[in-house]
Amino acid sequence: MTIHPISTFVVDDDELSRELLLLMLDHSGHPVHGFSSGEAVLESLRDGALPPPSHIVTDLQMPGLCGDALAARLRQVAPEAILLAISARQPLPKILSAFDGFLLKPFSADQLAEALATPGRASASASDPSLAEPTVPALDPTIYRKLAAGMKPEQLRQLYQLSVADATRRGALLQAAAQAGDETAFIREAHALQGGCGLIGALELRSIACVLEQQGLSAAALLPQISAATGRLQRILESLNQM
Repeated sequence: MTIHPISTFVVDDDELSRELLLLMLDHSGHPVHGFSSGEAVLESLRDGALPPPSHIVTDLQMPGLCGDALAARLRQVAPEAILLAISARQPLPKILSAFDGFLLKPFSADQLAEALATPGRASASASDPSLAEPTVPALDPTIYRKLAAGMKPEQLRQLYQLSVADATRRGALLQAAAQAGDETAFIREAHALQGGCGLIGALELRSIACVLEQQGLSAAALLPQISAATGRLQRILESLNQM
């Protein structure tokens, strides 16, 4: 499916998630621009340095201005833009009503394209994964095939290289937060890991991150599984790249 916006703005405080979304959209041939916060995208819209976007894709959970409050401000400065919200959690109806569409992570490039082309139609993921399922695969082949069909091989490799590097980094940050007893930072990093993994179909990593976010420091004993799952994902990707 081809994405046809004139210009799309992507707003996400997590660098990896933002880069993944930009890569998903980049192959459309239309301009895409990324912003790390609600405040940053509003500043750009006010100063007029970039052409006004036809679509704005924004994460719902960010520090600072976000959610329906951000949507209200965006309506004031970019009234013609279609607003698409994304999140790893199902938001309240009040928040959803402020946007033209919603995608629940993980989603594929096709689902993103459809949501941009047909605002108002929501695409959702399968039910939240759980470590109670002992055979969660490292990589969702359906999502991988969809990404491969819509992206150039080099873009796909870059996307997954970013993902593996980010999972390694998040694992270290989670370990540091656990050692410091900082549950707020622990949950924040787990949420970011879950969102990035969901976009690329890294099911095992997403499953672990989901439990870490929900249970906080009480689930810190699961941290070694992040390294093991990251290694399995990398080996699968290396094998696919050789095919």
